[in-house]
Amino acid sequence: MKRKLMILGVLMIFLISCSPKKNVDSNHSKKVEDNEEIVEEVEEKVHYYSPYRGEDVEESDLTKPAYAIMLDNHPDARPQAGISEADILYEMKVEGDFTRYFAVFQQNYPDPVGPIRSARPYFVEEALGLGSIYVHWGGSEAGYQEIRGTKIPNIDGIAWEGTTFYRNKEVNKLKPHNGYSNFSLFEEKAKELGYELDKTHQGFTFDHSEDLGEVQGEMGDQICEKAILTFAPTYKVEVEYDSNSQGYHLIRDGEEVIDENNKEVCQFKNIILRVIPSRVAGPLGTLAMDNIGTGEGFYLSSGKIIPIIWSKDSKDSPMKYSTEEGQEIIFNPGKTYIATVNTMGDLDFYPQENHEEVEENTTDMTEENN
Repeated sequence: MKRKLMILGVLMIFLISCSPKKNVDSNHSKKVEDNEEIVEEVEEKVHYYSPYRGEDVEESDLTKPAYAIMLDNHPDARPQAGISEADILYEMKVEGDFTRYFAVFQQNYPDPVGPIRSARPYFVEEALGLGSIYVHWGGSEAGYQEIRGTKIPNIDGIAWEGTTFYRNKEVNKLKPHNGYSNFSLFEEKAKELGYELDKTHQGFTFDHSEDLGEVQGEMGDQICEKAILTFAPTYKVEVEYDSNSQGYHLIRDGEEVIDENNKEVCQFKNIILRVIPSRVAGPLGTLAMDNIGTGEGFYLSSGKIIPIIWSKDSKDSPMKYSTEEGQEIIFNPGKTYIATVNTMGDLDFYPQENHEEVEENTTDMTEENN
């Protein structure tokens, strides 16, 4: 009996030692023995950036049309709808002590947008350089002349009130400060007028590095926490840096600028301040600006400031911005506020002790250019 049990035990050991292992173990053993490296192929994500804001978008968004819209900035027109979502917000003087906004929308299309107001020639020339569809409600004599002469694609509220444009009765604003519309209506009218709606935009150059190394290197060490812009004796605007959001709040006559749609405070990653002289050149005190050629200005980003040069070769060429060494400005991804004042004396920078140093740098730059 013992002999039979011993023979059976030997047979079982033999069978176990000869039986094949599972495929997983076999493969694992082979890979360990051969010291093979397992490499996973990871598909690299392709990034697409909006032309005027430099933020991530879908590829299909790159060629969306840009609409440059005249926005009312009379006290009776405030707050404005959609203003916080503009890729670029321009502010320039019009007649009297007033300014007007010129908002460029390409990444986002808020609904509604307004109040929409009338054209001026230097706004038309800005829109031409951007290759945008110009949206306005009426215009000065010189404004209409510029629209006709340049043949800029435009949508006019005077011609299309009641269809593309409407008087917004819900905002409790009196005419002419209650003219509104939306981008669905703009697109419908643009198609009807045969305007190009699928095009490549030149845009700005943005820094897409994680540490914003290009912007930081460009800005140097000159700190600027706040700038005050004097458009008129009765009207001032402040741009104030917020270290928490790393953006600039827009403060108008002592109050933060709020969007009528979403009640959000308008903030910007980039500030461009341009010095471009204006003069009365038409009826009712309408202005002309010497915006063809070159001039001085400043770029503010990440709480710092540098002197810059603006240049525009012709009415339909884009406005360009460069450092005092002649290198193209690299923008911080995000929204941009661009303001135009008459003289250097209309600008004040804080901390105050930095103001004199910035002015000295600008004076040296002007002498070199002359």
